[in-house]
Amino acid sequence: MLSDQLGLFVDVKHVFLSTEATGRLGEAAVKADVDLNPTIVHTGLTYRF
Repeated sequence: MLSDQLGLFVDVKHVFLSTEATGRLGEAAVKADVDLNPTIVHTGLTYRF
């Protein structure tokens, strides 16, 4: 809390995602391997009445 009524927060997360997909596109075989590693930052301001 910054004061009796006002507050501030920060939340940081790092997510590790990995996936594979296989399939066919017409006669051709298709394979995809994807790695996603986003960092998510969430901030907020609170106010108490």
